[in-house]
Amino acid sequence: MNDAGPPKLEAEQMAYDHQKKLAHDGNHEERRELAQRGDVRPEILYFLASDPDTEVRRNIARNYTTPRHADLLLAKDEQDEVRIDVAGKIAEMAVALADGKQDNIYQLTMDALEILARDQLVRVRQILSETLQECPKAPVDVIERLALDREISVAQPVLENSPALSDDFLLRVVSS
Repeated sequence: MNDAGPPKLEAEQMAYDHQKKLAHDGNHEERRELAQRGDVRPEILYFLASDPDTEVRRNIARNYTTPRHADLLLAKDEQDEVRIDVAGKIAEMAVALADGKQDNIYQLTMDALEILARDQLVRVRQILSETLQECPKAPVDVIERLALDREISVAQPVLENSPALSDDFLLRVVSS
């Protein structure tokens, strides 16, 4: 899903003051590069989540070190590509967090999932469905929403494969 891959880890960590200067005053290319780095401070990544350049926001959406608060912003972004990128990352992270403790990061990730499960763009919902389809601890309300989606490309993966759906729910779907 995520064509940018993991964030770039540079040989030398960039100084905070330099990160701040690039985020505020850098040109498009400098901000795009900064948004991909794995050593950028969370507050800088959060700031860049509102950058006017779509490619900067896409890089932030794909960066696994981006704070969840920024992902929540990106889940509501006006550009489809940004929401598609953040959907892929968030769905992958939700699968990884499913067995973990339910802390603040988990809750913010679930909030972003819920927003993305209601997204107007079919591709965003489809990415969630395809990524979460076999996750036994995926949030049931999100899986049920995806299973009831009008688009077959969204509903089918979870209807066919999700262990999170109860037999009662599946019978109700079939009878409707």
